[in-house]
Amino acid sequence: MKTSITSVLLLAPLALAVSTFPNYPTRNGKECSVSVENSGVTIGLEPVEDVTQQMKYFGAKLAKKGFIPVLVVIENRMDSNSVIFDKSKVTLGPAESTIPAAKTGSGEGKAMAVGFFPFFGGFAAAQEISDASHIQTNLVMKELQSTTISAGASVQGFLYIPATTKHGRQKISVRIPVAKAGTGEVINFDLVF
Repeated sequence: MKTSITSVLLLAPLALAVSTFPNYPTRNGKECSVSVENSGVTIGLEPVEDVTQQMKYFGAKLAKKGFIPVLVVIENRMDSNSVIFDKSKVTLGPAESTIPAAKTGSGEGKAMAVGFFPFFGGFAAAQEISDASHIQTNLVMKELQSTTISAGASVQGFLYIPATTKHGRQKISVRIPVAKAGTGEVINFDLVF
């Protein structure tokens, strides 16, 4: 009985976050405002820059804290190969710059890793303590995680991209590499939004 009560108490914040914030509408990669297709894989990006939508789906004005939540949709339309998405290999930079490819096992090519949780420090302190935990849980649940995508399957989730919007946001270039399972062949997807 004690274990059941403990489990309920531990899962309550997670259940609260799920019930309070609606999920962002699902879509396929080609329905996103930016998409690229290569070798049977489609990746779409949909930045959520409207403050009203940020409050509705995330419970916070992320743009005012220097982040743009970007929906990433990865569709594997290959006949038989799975692909591997590793969010630690995602790189970004200004649209006019050349983003180097991420290299396994070295620090080279990592202009900036975007697979992180940007909700610490001043951002969390700006919220009431009870709300901060609630919002953090929601952000983590919606974040795109590293995964293997089987042939014919798709995944979607958010990356929280650092961006300044004080004097108008500059275009951002994001490189998302996926590797073919078994061969290790990397396919780079360069998207600008």
